[in-house]
Amino acid sequence: MDRTDLALCKMLLENSRAPIREIGDRLGLSVAAVHGRIQALRDAGIIKAFTARIGLIALRTSIALVWGTSRGRSNEEILSRLKKDERVYWVAFAGAGFLYVGTYLRSPAELDAIVSFITKEAEILEPNVGLLPMGPGLPDEPVLDPLDARIVRALHRDARKPVADAAEEIGLSAKTVGRRLGRMVRDGTIELSMEWYPDASNDIIGIWHLDLGPGASREKALALLANKYGGNLLFTMAFGNLPRFVLAGTWAGSMKELRDLQDQIGREEPFARVVPNVLYTGYMFDTWRDDLITTWAGGKDRPA
Repeated sequence: MDRTDLALCKMLLENSRAPIREIGDRLGLSVAAVHGRIQALRDAGIIKAFTARIGLIALRTSIALVWGTSRGRSNEEILSRLKKDERVYWVAFAGAGFLYVGTYLRSPAELDAIVSFITKEAEILEPNVGLLPMGPGLPDEPVLDPLDARIVRALHRDARKPVADAAEEIGLSAKTVGRRLGRMVRDGTIELSMEWYPDASNDIIGIWHLDLGPGASREKALALLANKYGGNLLFTMAFGNLPRFVLAGTWAGSMKELRDLQDQIGREEPFARVVPNVLYTGYMFDTWRDDLITTWAGGKDRPA
C-alpha cells in the first residue's frame, strides 16, 4: 500500500458503497485508477469483502476490547479457541506474545463472561479491558422489518452490489430497494464497511498504547492525532472506562518510518508515554450480529 491506498481504504471503511467517481474526485484520481487500485488491493488480500451489517447504534450493543500478553503455545491454537465464541469479531497478534480481541456484546451484562472466556482460552496473564460506549442492550423486538433485513442480507458480503441486482435477488423493485437502502443509511440501521487486512501488505502496522499526561485533554489529543498524523492513522479508540488512555493503529512504509513516528508522537505534549506494538496478523469473524440478519429476514429470497 501507499498513502493513496490508505486514504482510499479509509473512505471505503466509512462507506463501502461510496461512488468510484466521488472517491476519485477526493483523491485526484481517474475512475479507472480507482478501479485499478481497488482490484489490486483485493488481489493482494488487503480487502477481503465489502460488507453490510445491522448498525451497532440501532442494535444498542456494546464493544469490548481485551488485550494483554498470552502464554499460549501457538497462535493457531489460541485462534481456534477464541473464534468459537459468537461474540468475538476480531483477533490480532502482535510482537512479544501480545494479543488483541474485539467483541460485540448483546448487553453490558455479558462483559464479565466474555472477559473470563478470553482470559482463559487465550491464556492472558493480566487482561486489559477497554469499553467503547456501552449501549443498554439488544432490543427485544427487531429494529429492522423483514424487507429491510433482506436488503442487508443481499448486500452482506457484497455491499457494492448494484441496487438492481439486489432487487432482483430479493424480488422487489429497484426503486423500493434504493429508497429503503437510502433510509437505512441515513438513520444508521445499516453499516456499510469492509473486511480490511492491512497486515496482508508488506508495510508496518502498529498498535499504539498512548497514556495521557496530567491535565491533558483526550479530545485535543485525538484531534492532534487526526490532524497531524492522519496520513498514517488507521483508527483511534477512546474507551469510556480508561479516560487517560488512547489506543491507535498506524500504517508505516518501513521500520524507520515507524521509529520516526514514535519519536514525533512521543514529543507531543498530551502524551506521557507512547508504546507501539508491531501487528503481525489479524483475523475477522462473523458474529451473532451477522446471524441476526438471517433471523430478521425470515424466508428465502428469490435466486439471483
